[in-house]
Amino acid sequence: MIKKPDIKQDQMELMWRREYSLCYGWVTVESFKNFIGEELNRSGISVRIDGGEGWLSFFASRNDVEQMKKHLSLEVADPSKHLERRMNALQKNGKETVCFSRSLHPTPRTSDADLFKMVAGFFDIFTAYCVHLFRSFYWNEMSVLLFEKLIAKKVPQDQLVEVLQQFSKPSKLTSVPKISYYFARVKQFKKRLAYLEHNFPWLGSGDSFFPPMTRVQMGAYIRSFILPARNASAPVRLVLNAKEKRFLKRYQEILYIKDLRDDYRREAFYYFYPVAQELGRRFKLKPQDIGYLEPSEIPLLAHDRKKVLDLIRERSQGYVIEYTEDKETLWAGQGVKKYFFKNESKKNETQLQGTVGCVGAARGRVQIVRTSADRKNFKKGNVLVAVTTNPEYVTAMQKACALVTDEGGLTCHAAIVAREMKMPCVVGTKNATTVFKNGDYVEVDGSAGIVRKLKKGSR
Repeated sequence: MIKKPDIKQDQMELMWRREYSLCYGWVTVESFKNFIGEELNRSGISVRIDGGEGWLSFFASRNDVEQMKKHLSLEVADPSKHLERRMNALQKNGKETVCFSRSLHPTPRTSDADLFKMVAGFFDIFTAYCVHLFRSFYWNEMSVLLFEKLIAKKVPQDQLVEVLQQFSKPSKLTSVPKISYYFARVKQFKKRLAYLEHNFPWLGSGDSFFPPMTRVQMGAYIRSFILPARNASAPVRLVLNAKEKRFLKRYQEILYIKDLRDDYRREAFYYFYPVAQELGRRFKLKPQDIGYLEPSEIPLLAHDRKKVLDLIRERSQGYVIEYTEDKETLWAGQGVKKYFFKNESKKNETQLQGTVGCVGAARGRVQIVRTSADRKNFKKGNVLVAVTTNPEYVTAMQKACALVTDEGGLTCHAAIVAREMKMPCVVGTKNATTVFKNGDYVEVDGSAGIVRKLKKGSR
């Protein structure tokens, strides 16, 4: 009999939700707890993670979330050097994480002890880096809100989206913009492929437990790549005072950091994957199964493999982890699913409000996209609904009549791609993936930022 977890849903707020197959294992769980604790400058926190049913969901105390967001919002608006120091720390830690991963060269002759040290070392350094990933996610969210508030006072409402697009440009180029500039100049497929293989072999490494992109997948990425459309309209001139100019500069630096953090993450995963692969080969595991294990449990593979396999099997059915004060508790197994936090949407909710990603309207059947299989099997003309998107979603996005996401704002990947494709898009709906079901007939009103479910037979 599984003891009911202590934390109640009405005390908590959903902060982050990710496709389970793209989670980074136990390091993400530990990093989330550390992130909340660091921002609040205390260890006595209430954190909960639900793992299973295709998702990894992160919750924190409502009061703690409110304090954390207030703190980060003030940090983004603060003209002091504190934010700059923290962004520099992210870059330093990111480079160290990549450097460590590149130093790992496992072979079949590597001893079990040395292989376990490689895993433990990576988990340690990536756990520290992953705290920055959470933090920069909220830096971006807060800075976009502040920038929208700033320009709303200076331009007419009908120019707001255009101005946001014009000025929401990272201060430096990261992988995807560099690829875009190269592809704009070079049209030959072979040269494009060579460019990717030489400079960005890690582009598709979204997780340390899944293999990197193959040449075939890189080819598909090249064929589906959408070059940014040239803006035919004249740029809007913003009159900013010195303080506002400093904030604009900081805002564009945060946009750069938001993209850079993922470049470091993917590159680190790319070089760590051979370790996960060797561990899986040696102990007859799928590399992704390692994500179910705490770092201290992995060495048990050498002398109690059956126990480890039992842990993996149990946790793969679902688990709940709670941190209360200094206490950590884990529940796992089929029976724990009854204690997953339920969708907080109102019963029979039929309409969601989000942020305008791209204007326009479309009607179609909902198809929720979470996994690579979902992306591959996406049907042309459906409405693509996802928690968030990344470059791996583009092929499916090209088949959609409209895009809807739980997360994101005007500068997120889904919104940018939708504008390039001139496709209606609503982002930041919070819970479209749980309110709507596959097959629901919906209307996406990109101009109003509304997604509404229509009655059967409506056309």
